Amino acid sequence: MRTDGTAQRRTTPLAAALLAAALAPATVNAAAWHRLFTTADRSVDIELAGMHRHGDVVLTWVRFSFVEVQHDPSARSYRSMLQQWAYQCTAGRHALVRFEEFSGSAGTGTLVAADSRDRFEWTYPAPDTLGAAALKFACAHDLDTSAILSRSHAKQT
Repeated sequence: MRTDGTAQRRTTPLAAALLAAALAPATVNAAAWHRLFTTADRSVDIELAGMHRHGDVVLTWVRFSFVEVQHDPSARSYRSMLQQWAYQCTAGRHALVRFEEFSGSAGTGTLVAADSRDRFEWTYPAPDTLGAAALKFACAHDLDTSAILSRSHAKQT
């Protein structure tokens, strides 16, 4: 599975980013995770318990844990990174909302760096990439409570 490649960027207003930040889980370390990808030097997991759906957009965290210390563009060292993504399921695109780098594995240790986006830059993940796999997994979950309420109402009538 490749982990590179996106195309066709588009932005949305600040309100969308603020909505995403408001729906972010209170703690990402205590949540349940599902393994998406493993190699000899890293593992990648997607959060299950804290996924949120707002209409057609699913928000969740993706966690990268590395065997060896990594270095970001500012030469800071980290062993794991959490990225919060927004997935627009019908359109098949995603946008990075926030990232956090940690000194320990699996989002533990000292926070090394963090950044939030004030605008979404929607991109279409290339086929057979980690981004495509995460989008497919997040959008496959029935998180929309309106669908549950709709089924419940149908049983009552």
